[in-house]
Amino acid sequence: MRLAPQIQAFFEAAPKELLDFLTVQEQRQLIRHLSDLNYLRFGRRAEPVAAVADLMVPVDGGQITVRAYRPSNQAPLPAPIELHGGGWWLGSIDEHVNEAICRYWCVHAHCVVLAVEYRLAPEHPFPTAVDDLDFRSFEGNAVTVRRGRPTGSRRDVAVGECAGYPGRS
Repeated sequence: MRLAPQIQAFFEAAPKELLDFLTVQEQRQLIRHLSDLNYLRFGRRAEPVAAVADLMVPVDGGQITVRAYRPSNQAPLPAPIELHGGGWWLGSIDEHVNEAICRYWCVHAHCVVLAVEYRLAPEHPFPTAVDDLDFRSFEGNAVTVRRGRPTGSRRDVAVGECAGYPGRS
């Protein structure tokens, strides 16, 4: 089967060799760079939203960034918690593709998207990333973003692109 030229170019841009000789941080930097390049080459332009704000949220042992995307000044709005891709060990809310996904969901679902910069393994072993997503940890900041919508509502949901890296055997 013949692939579309854009798909073939996407596959050709991927590294051919294993990256085991790189440190975890170097692997993250390389994969982030490739992800951003692929997005810039093949991705859909990020959509405009009414507001984007970074919130510092306290968590056990420090603080994390939660980026809030608002489609309008209307309130209250649903506020799904967005988990960036990367199998819990790489990825970031700063990647171009994640920015575009959050903006798309924000505009087309008309909701406040809360993108979480959860802490990554192996520096922060399981269950640290999951603990960072505890909805109660967002109470002080998220209420302001949601403009009065009660936290802990049954309408809170978590969404994301990836929660499993296939790895190597």
